[in-house]
Amino acid sequence: MDDLWKILGWGGLGLFFVQGGMKPWAERSAVRQVRESFHEGELTAKVESRGTLGMLVSDIYSVDIIGSGVRVDKIPFDLHPKEGWKGRIRHLRLHLTDFQMAGLPVSRMEGDIPFAKYDLGHAFNKQRLYLRSAEAGTASVYLTAENALVFVQRKFKENLQDGRVFLINDRVIMMGKIRLFGGMQPFYAESRVAVRGGRYVDLVEPTVFLSETLLPPPVAKNILKQLNPVIDTDIDLRLKGLFEPQKIAINAGIIRVDGKLTVPIAESSPQSASTERVSP
Repeated sequence: MDDLWKILGWGGLGLFFVQGGMKPWAERSAVRQVRESFHEGELTAKVESRGTLGMLVSDIYSVDIIGSGVRVDKIPFDLHPKEGWKGRIRHLRLHLTDFQMAGLPVSRMEGDIPFAKYDLGHAFNKQRLYLRSAEAGTASVYLTAENALVFVQRKFKENLQDGRVFLINDRVIMMGKIRLFGGMQPFYAESRVAVRGGRYVDLVEPTVFLSETLLPPPVAKNILKQLNPVIDTDIDLRLKGLFEPQKIAINAGIIRVDGKLTVPIAESSPQSASTERVSP
């Protein structure tokens, strides 16, 4: 009986060390995968298994990708539907701060891709997180007034000068000089922001002063047509098919855009392949 307990004890200890060794390996593999799309800055990963033996059976509760100061060309995941041995990830999450998306500054992004399955062969042989399926998740993008000003100045550099942006009381305040009637005219504008068509962020319900003269609402709306959409997520952020904005709000000087995050099927994979659901 004593020998049996010794065997069980050493076996449990061995499993402990194997599980402990797999976790940092999985974290390094996740960072290696993401680094192919994220450049510069700091990048780390944190992996948590489901239960004591989760790593041993490739059942992972969460993979958190944490980045700061990175330059992002595209979301680093796509789907390659295929039969075969797969591991499971309940939450594949992105936590990015002070980064650039398609050359534009973003204060913060939080994303959660649920019920993902990954290819075990690629994970062990190539140390890559090669996704086979995933459900649609959620993401939130946070922009400061400084971020918004860079967006506006870059997009409307021909028609806007000396621009300034403030975020106060659920409204965007913009001032500077705008090109009208063949010249640059001083203006001051207050407006709300709204999501349109699951793609655009617009300025709406404006109050506009042009050279200190309050403009009638129809004229103010026509002026904003030169600025809308302020953000086109498909073109400005290159997030077509990935992020669909659904709700926007301003709070404590921050614009928060909430929406749906979808991992697209890779161009080389069959478009007709269906995604799978993993039970929680």
